Amino acid sequence: MARSTSVKKGLRGPLFFSFSKPIILITFKNAQNSRLLCSNFAPRYSWVVFFFVLVITASLSLGSSYSEWSKQTKDFRTNAELLEVLLNNRIKNAVDMLHSFVGLINGSEHIEAKEFEVFADIVIAREDSIVGVSLNFAVSGDDIPRFERETQKSYPNNVFQVKERGIDGALLPVSPRSQHIVVTFLSPLKGNEAALGYDVYSQSDRRFALDQAISAKQVYPTAPIKMVQNSDGVLLFLPFFHNTTGAFLGVATAAIGLESLTDTIFQRGLLPNTDLYLVDLHEGVHEPILIAKSESANLPLNELLARYKADDFNHAVCLDIMVGAKKWRLFQISESYFFKQPWIVQFILVCGFLVTGLFGWFLLIVGSHAAEVESKVQLRTKDLRLANESLKASELEQSKAKEEEANRAKSEFLANMSHEIRTPLNGVIGCLSLLMSTKLEAEQAHLAKLSQHSAESLLDIINDILDLSKIEMGNLVLEKHAFELQDLIEEVTHLFVLKAEEKGIVLNSPATPIPELSLIGDRLRLKQVLVNLDG
Repeated sequence: MARSTSVKKGLRGPLFFSFSKPIILITFKNAQNSRLLCSNFAPRYSWVVFFFVLVITASLSLGSSYSEWSKQTKDFRTNAELLEVLLNNRIKNAVDMLHSFVGLINGSEHIEAKEFEVFADIVIAREDSIVGVSLNFAVSGDDIPRFERETQKSYPNNVFQVKERGIDGALLPVSPRSQHIVVTFLSPLKGNEAALGYDVYSQSDRRFALDQAISAKQVYPTAPIKMVQNSDGVLLFLPFFHNTTGAFLGVATAAIGLESLTDTIFQRGLLPNTDLYLVDLHEGVHEPILIAKSESANLPLNELLARYKADDFNHAVCLDIMVGAKKWRLFQISESYFFKQPWIVQFILVCGFLVTGLFGWFLLIVGSHAAEVESKVQLRTKDLRLANESLKASELEQSKAKEEEANRAKSEFLANMSHEIRTPLNGVIGCLSLLMSTKLEAEQAHLAKLSQHSAESLLDIINDILDLSKIEMGNLVLEKHAFELQDLIEEVTHLFVLKAEEKGIVLNSPATPIPELSLIGDRLRLKQVLVNLDG
């Protein structure tokens, strides 16, 4: 039996992740602590753990959603297959009942109306979807009078006449044709007397079903019709033939009430958020016909077929229902991604919400506390650093002050010592000047002059020490006076003559005479430079 299934795959539907509130609170803390959280959130690895839990929760949600979707897809098809079996069994029961009537005909030389009625009552009692049954014998137009006389014997209280419907729908005596298929025996007869003697072959839609049944020698249903009782149903035609010649004798007919055939099955087997349609596609011969549908089904037939072909349903299954040589299609569709309440998915989502939410609150509390502690530590560290810098600056200032004090003391000491030394040295220089003013021999005068120059040089050294003190105190001032360069050179040379002789060194003034050159500057400082170079 051919079957086709269409289930649209994919994961739809909202999945509400439970991390939104903790993230918002962690990200948008109040103004007092937002800077603290943004700059000092700790421990930082907690974020990794949080997002790991987040990913696990999302994965479990998606996994459980897909698992539930797969399970419901399987249940959806299983339910459709169960309905298919139930419908096929109900129809098979009806077909088997028709075969029992054919067996009755083949086993009896002559059938009486009473015999048929008893047998039919037993059949109808066994299958509640069968509203009525009949034996419709084939009669040629020429044989109608004889057929009416013979059949009338079975209905002494009724007038048996072969008839058909006119243009206005009224029952009229039939116009003889090559073949008529006449309702001969009918059960239940009460309330259906008008159908007795009716030529079903005279009606075009039933003629098509009869021709198909005779051609296939199998059961063939009509399209849905309004039966005599004004209820929806179909007629099942089962042709029977002569055992020896194989000539067509007539059809056993069962009137099937669609309400009793499908409603019980549809109500019992209908899933939540699901619709059922039973369709006769006619396989391209005629337009598709809706046989039956569930109470909530409201799609037009063309839209149903188009959407099923386009795979536009979340769940859709199409199965074949065989009615003899005819094939109906059972469509079970659902617009919902989960046609049943997905309790497992909701349970996992709730658990994920609780776990992720609690963990988010935990991170918020622990992170805030850790951030506050870290901020205090950084604040204390900053205070210590500032204190250390202040201490170092204070120590540096104290060291500088002590050094300046020491330099000042040294300078004062040198200045005092220089003054103390200069006093006797000035006396020596003065005595040498007095000595040189007396009558001395040339050698004595020369030695006295050298002594005077040496004493003056020593005085210059002492002055240099005073100048050093001035330099350290930033008070040294260069003087500007005119002096002769030649005199300065000769004076420096005379200072080192004796020392050069002691070392066996010949000290000569420049070979060429120094031109008489008058300079303006600090004669003492230049002399100090020359003495330092020669010394």
